Amino acid sequence: MTEYTDEERQTLRIAIYGAALLVSNADPGSMEVEGSASARAIKELSPELQEALGTEFPRLPRGPIAQIEDAVLSALRESMAILKAKAPRVGRTFPAAVVSVCEAAAAADGSVSPVESAAITKVRAALAV
Repeated sequence: MTEYTDEERQTLRIAIYGAALLVSNADPGSMEVEGSASARAIKELSPELQEALGTEFPRLPRGPIAQIEDAVLSALRESMAILKAKAPRVGRTFPAAVVSVCEAAAAADGSVSPVESAAITKVRAALAV
């Protein structure tokens, strides 16, 4: 079992939950439906990634959307560095896991809008995929 500091776990949580939030906020729609879809996708993550996230809910950044976006994209980049150093196997699966959560949120209302797609592209760029 890989040991993570509380700060590292928080960074991982901000990355995944925050990425889903960026996609949900990109296109006005049902936050409840999109939130439920992303929560289901998070529950389906690998046991190793679930263990890395821990059980606490993330303290998501607050403020103007641009500031939130910067914080989430930074957390995605930091998460990749954390996982590369501590759990390379989990790090290899992390980008696909994050993108799958984002795609679940985007498609929750039946279609993916261009602005949701653009948000996912930003997430992919931060993950370097």
